[in-house]
Amino acid sequence: MDPKAIAKTISEASRKELTLLYYLPDELERAINEKRAVILEEEGRLIGGCFWRKVGDWLELDTLYILPEFRGRGYVRKLFSRAKDYLQINPDFRKAFLFTQVPAIRKIVAEYDFQPKRFSRLPWSVWLKIFKHRLHPLRILSYFKYFRELRRLGTWQLFTFERE
Repeated sequence: MDPKAIAKTISEASRKELTLLYYLPDELERAINEKRAVILEEEGRLIGGCFWRKVGDWLELDTLYILPEFRGRGYVRKLFSRAKDYLQINPDFRKAFLFTQVPAIRKIVAEYDFQPKRFSRLPWSVWLKIFKHRLHPLRILSYFKYFRELRRLGTWQLFTFERE
């Protein structure tokens, strides 16, 4: 699949799925083109992707998504392993973080040495960049999906990884 088609598929999924922050197609396409993504495909079919971005001197794992028909087959571990490999070999990043509310993802990220931390672990400069990113006008509209389903949401958890 070409980057534009991948970006459109995952963007549409992020608009509908409760546990995902909405991502604009051009954001995802840019991440793919800039090699800030791992994409899994099988026989030309998209399975999922993992996207990241630089936030200060941290790397944020933004989106980790597997299409519903491929879930439960170990693909999240493959994505996470490849993202962690990128982090290990890239000298620009010594620290990484992600937010999740999905219990299965919490378990998997712990297997890759990401540790649960208090939100105060991230510096204010990083929080400001996160808020700026999250407050994009088109993204704000997608937050209304959370208000309808507030009772179903779990608690958000911060996980960090720091390389020595």
